[in-house]
Amino acid sequence: MRGWLCALWLAAIPAWAQPAPIVIGAVVSDTGLLADLARDMRKALVLWQEGCNAAGGLLGRPVELRLLDDASEASAAPRLYRELIEGGQADLLIGPFGSAASVAAAATAESAHRVLINATGVTRGVHRAGRRYVFQVPAPVAAYGEEALALARAAGYSRLQVVARNDPGASEAATRFAADAAAQGLQAAVTTMAAVSQRRRSRNPAKRRPSASSASRISAS
Repeated sequence: MRGWLCALWLAAIPAWAQPAPIVIGAVVSDTGLLADLARDMRKALVLWQEGCNAAGGLLGRPVELRLLDDASEASAAPRLYRELIEGGQADLLIGPFGSAASVAAAATAESAHRVLINATGVTRGVHRAGRRYVFQVPAPVAAYGEEALALARAAGYSRLQVVARNDPGASEAATRFAADAAAQGLQAAVTTMAAVSQRRRSRNPAKRRPSASSASRISAS
């Protein structure tokens, strides 16, 4: 009898000694217009979790992912990240897909004093100085054109034409690029075009090419 009790006690030790997991919370766009673009983000998070746990976990503790779907709506970010912090007890947060959602998520994490890794946000609002709990991974849009200008100068070009998508992030980068080019003695003409989702293009072939009215030009000399 004593032998059986001892064996049961020894078998239970690993379960008792198992450390609590580190909960990593993130909001991903599993549905909605951004789902196709954001699919790789989910895959990357799951792949990282599997590799991390196979290597012994994080700080000696297993990693548990808790992912919520924002349905590609940036306005849902504050509510979902509060849910991860308060209800999900997330120890660490990963930012959502897209700059607009990342701005909202960063503000929520900062107010809750919870560390958030910015995964995709590139606009100035996410990279705001003075935040203590938001850590950046992607470069800000302001840095996107630096190497292009260096290449243009090295090739001896004096005039540049750039095509950018007409959304807040791309427009900000285009405006900054034109200003930097002008400061370096280059002429830059930037054309911004309205983005049309793949789903809309497939339903309406007539809109596959942007019309003249959907484009605007920003020039600096």
